[in-house]
Amino acid sequence: KKKRTVTAPADVLYSGKSQQQKPVVKDGEKVLKESQDYTLSYSKDTTNAGTVTVTVTGTGNYSGTKEVKYQITKRQVKLTSEGGTKPYDGTALTKPAVKVSGDGFVEGEVSDIKATGSVTTVSEGKVTNTITFTQKTNYKDGNYTIDKDEGKLSITAQSIDPGTDPEKPNPDYTGAKVNSPSDEVYDGKEHKWIPTVTDKADKKLEAGKDYTVEYSTKNFKDVGTIEVTITGKGNYSGTVKRFYKVTPKEYTVT
Repeated sequence: KKKRTVTAPADVLYSGKSQQQKPVVKDGEKVLKESQDYTLSYSKDTTNAGTVTVTVTGTGNYSGTKEVKYQITKRQVKLTSEGGTKPYDGTALTKPAVKVSGDGFVEGEVSDIKATGSVTTVSEGKVTNTITFTQKTNYKDGNYTIDKDEGKLSITAQSIDPGTDPEKPNPDYTGAKVNSPSDEVYDGKEHKWIPTVTDKADKKLEAGKDYTVEYSTKNFKDVGTIEVTITGKGNYSGTVKRFYKVTPKEYTVT
């Protein structure tokens, strides 16, 4: 007696279209013909990810029914956004590009894939470069397995110190400037020099907020050398030292 077999169709990847896969029906080694030897009917949904049931019903010289199943599998999509950092400059750091890999989306089901992370100041810390996309009317979550690899964005403090080695410039220095004092001649008055610090766009920075100032002495009248230490704060880093002298007053006795 010949053995009649029904071999289930192979699984298929979700494509956005109906996928009515056909089983192989045999009588022994003889491959039977659809419509002549059997008919096929399918479960309701043959488009979206899930299990499809195919019912094979004998006709003509054959009778009986047989059910076989196959899967419409989910599309595996990986979305990757960039991370990054830059020295503080008062403008936002963004990296909107998103890399789509894996099976990808079916054309027309999503749009406007982008990363929306934004960071401007040091105090915000590491900000997730969040990935978003717009779902079209025919999009269904159940047809996809989505893996998001979202980068981190951050701001480093901008250094006010260019560094001492011209061969290895400070990577966080972008052009801030600290002016220099002039020596003063003793005249019995205080000579307390106040530094001016500007960024690369010549914006004047704010003492106490952007930097601190320390002096090597509290005596700004008498003759001597005064050391001034300017240290970045908040969105600024680095230390710069300046020196000036209060020199003796020259006079002639006749």
